Amino acid sequence: MLFFYFRSILLCLLVGALLGILFNSLAWGVVLALGSLLGWHYHQIYLLSHWLEQNPDSEIPEGLGALGNIFDDIYRLQKRHAQSQAQLKAILRRMQKSSTALKEGVVMLNAQGNLDWWNTAAKRLLGLKRSQDQGNAITNLVRHPRFLRYFLNRNYTDPLKLPSPLDRNISLEISITEIGKNDRLLIVRDITLLH
Repeated sequence: MLFFYFRSILLCLLVGALLGILFNSLAWGVVLALGSLLGWHYHQIYLLSHWLEQNPDSEIPEGLGALGNIFDDIYRLQKRHAQSQAQLKAILRRMQKSSTALKEGVVMLNAQGNLDWWNTAAKRLLGLKRSQDQGNAITNLVRHPRFLRYFLNRNYTDPLKLPSPLDRNISLEISITEIGKNDRLLIVRDITLLH
């Protein structure tokens, strides 16, 4: 890459010197040639900047030399990123699909304690509705005072037992595990038969 820069500058100086000799002004010939090289580099940077601002998902513009290498590197990174995203989405879909077979309710909460996702068992045990509960705080949906204390104290070493918010004759056991950056995974089990 460094060789390309030196080669292009030397070529530019040579062309500028030839133009300068041809028009009897060596200095202006070199200035004109170097200005052209600078303008070409500015144009390449403008293409890259415009592409990044407008639509980085579209086809990357053509570049030459060192800037062409940068364009190619960005394209390769973009392709790897898209492949990684596709793999993660596939894993997430498989995980969500397999968790629907569980008898335990599984609820994913973000750092603020809002509902991100839940399986069919959680819907059945807690009465969650995808259309209206998505993004709401779990403390607005499970309002039992013991649950509020348990959730807010963030001491999840022991599971919490309490009646179902849907039917007081059903006993639930709730466990919470912190995952990632303050996200939480809530597991709900029906333990009515144990009582």
